Formats: sequence, structure tokens, C-alpha cells
Amino acid sequence: MSSPPPGLTRFFDAVVPILRGDAPASAARAIEPGYSAHDVARLAMFGGMVRRQRALLLEKVFRATCAAWALEAPEGFEEAVAAHLADEGGAEPDYPSIALGFADRVASAAPSWVAEVADWEECLHRLRVVGAPPVDPGLRGPVLARAYSFDVPAWTKAARRGVVARPTASPTPVLAFRDREETLRRLRPGPGHVAALAVARGEATPEALASVVPAEAIATAAAELTELGLLAEPGPRGHTEAR
Repeated sequence: MSSPPPGLTRFFDAVVPILRGDAPASAARAIEPGYSAHDVARLAMFGGMVRRQRALLLEKVFRATCAAWALEAPEGFEEAVAAHLADEGGAEPDYPSIALGFADRVASAAPSWVAEVADWEECLHRLRVVGAPPVDPGLRGPVLARAYSFDVPAWTKAARRGVVARPTASPTPVLAFRDREETLRRLRPGPGHVAALAVARGEATPEALASVVPAEAIATAAAELTELGLLAEPGPRGHTEAR
């Protein structure tokens, strides 16, 4: 594919700050002097649409976070969205990636329990859309492990249905992954699951963990995780195969 003409490239470079809201639409006249007042008004309108769509993506991905933060500081979420989009690196239409890193923004400004909700919603977005972590050896696909101070997955599900209240402390470990049908799943792991994951990833052996988790419990948990599609199927000669 041939490159666009230099003049067109310069114009697009000038338009990006306008679409981001960092420059007025009239700045396009510096590159395209023939731009009329009508053209400037249309560009300003289009820039507003782009900025609104970027904000709407964050509002959609982090719906429960917005509801949680509203209990603590009604303007907090909106301010975090504005700050995140101001720092986000461009107006190109890679909308799904705009959400990545927003949980860190929330963590820097919101109460810790609100930050946990944002972290979980970003986990869901990473596994469903974009930004999933690399697949570890022994696993069938990407897995995100979290330890929350309350049942964040259940709270998030309720909040998205309109049930919002400050949570009750209840330490909650959770594994998020995609099953064999690529459906997003979550599991509250027990000691056997944690041990089976460590063994599958080559971080420990059943013998080394025997004083903490019996080998039979590890084997049972490994079979369950394999059936769920979290662990890779055993391959030939004792190896595992991940997609």
C-alpha cells in the first residue's frame, strides 16, 4: 500500500490534537488555509463526537466502578475519565485499548475498595477484548489471579443490575479465564487449585507441597481445572499442550 501524500499526512497530524480536544478546530487552517468557517464548525462537531465516544467506552467498561465511586465522591469517576483520556496516547480509533490502565488511574485517586472494582472490570475487559496476559506454561490460555478484600465479582454483577451498596469485608481470591468455548469464567480457588496451578506452571512439585496439600487433592483439583479448560491437556511424553 502506498503512503498518503505528505500534505495529507500533515493535515492528519494537525487534526489529532483537535480530535483530542487539545487544540481548537480553527487550528486546521494552519495546514489547510482554505478551510471555511463551516468546515471548522464541522470539524469541531466531529471532534466532540470522537471525545464523547472515547469517554463512553470507559463508562461502559467500568459501569460498576462508576456506581461504586458515586457512593464516595460523585464527581470522582468523571474526573478520572477526563484525566485518563487527556494522558491517553492518541485519537486513533483503537477504542478497546483506551480502557487499559484506567484501573491504575482509579487506584491513585479512589478508595481502595473502589479501586478493586475497577481492577476486576479491567480484568474482564482484558480477557474479553484486548490486553490479556501471555499464556504461562502448563495453562491452556490466559489467566488472571486476584485476591480481593471483598467479593468483588459478585458486587460488580449486582451493581451492573442496579444494586449498589458499600461492601462487607470478605477476603475473596478469584481466577478469571476463558473456558474451552472461549466463555469468560471465574473460579474461587481452594488450596488444591492453587497447588495444581503451581505444579502445572513448574513452580513446585506435588511432593514439595505434600505437607500443605495432599497429592490426591492436587490431582483432583488439576483434573477439575483441566475439565474447565484452565489447564492445558497433558500431551505426549508428559508434556502439556496449550493453544
